[in-house]
Amino acid sequence: MSGFFEKKKQRATRGKVMIIAIALFVAASTLLNISVDLTLVLSVLNIVCAVALIKGVEWARYYLAAVGAFTTALSIVGLFSSRPTGGALVFVLVLLAGHIACIVLLLFSRSVKEYMYDVKN
Repeated sequence: MSGFFEKKKQRATRGKVMIIAIALFVAASTLLNISVDLTLVLSVLNIVCAVALIKGVEWARYYLAAVGAFTTALSIVGLFSSRPTGGALVFVLVLLAGHIACIVLLLFSRSVKEYMYDVKN
């Protein structure tokens, strides 16, 4: 039985690291977004949700996954319509990869689910 609790604790710890990494990514991409187009209200909301995610607020998890999916879709459309090159292309691809990773982790990671459950209870 101790093996079960040990694995549970490892998953929760791994989930905590993932959540903090996601929150930092959201905060960093939000700060970059503020510097580009000054959408202050959405930027503040994203940062508040990143903090709420660390605190284990379940709706923040789904909100950030939805925002990530929306941002990914807009980035893909932007790739085809504006055809960035050089550094801009690399920047967009890195953000795309980051958002896709966040979506997958937020929605499907067992470790993230374990962390969220542990923080709530």
